[in-house]
Amino acid sequence: MTKHLFTTTTPSGERRHIDTGYDRMCGHFFLLVSDPAQTDDDRLIYFTSYDPRFLDRSRKGSDFGGATLAELKTCFEEQGITPPEGLFEKLRDDELLQRGNEITHW
Repeated sequence: MTKHLFTTTTPSGERRHIDTGYDRMCGHFFLLVSDPAQTDDDRLIYFTSYDPRFLDRSRKGSDFGGATLAELKTCFEEQGITPPEGLFEKLRDDELLQRGNEITHW
C-alpha cells in the first residue's frame, strides 16, 4: 500500500488531513479525510471504505470499499480537496508499478 499524506484547507476554510494512496493487495485507491481540530472519535470526515457507492458486491474490491482513479478524483472534488500538483500522476504510477510500503509526505 502506498500512502500520500498532506494537510490542506477547504474552500470554506476548514483544515483537513488527507491520507490517500493505492492498495496493491486489494487493487484499488482509497481516500481518508480527517479533521485535525476534532477529538479522536470525531476526526473522521470521509473514508472511501465506508462510502456505499464503493461497497456494491458487483464491483471489484467491493469488500474493502476501493475506488478507481477516476472515482478518487471525484471524491476529492466532493470533499473540496485540492490535491498537490502531481499527486494523481504519482497515484497512477503507484498502480502501474504495483508499488507498496511507500509513504510520501507532500
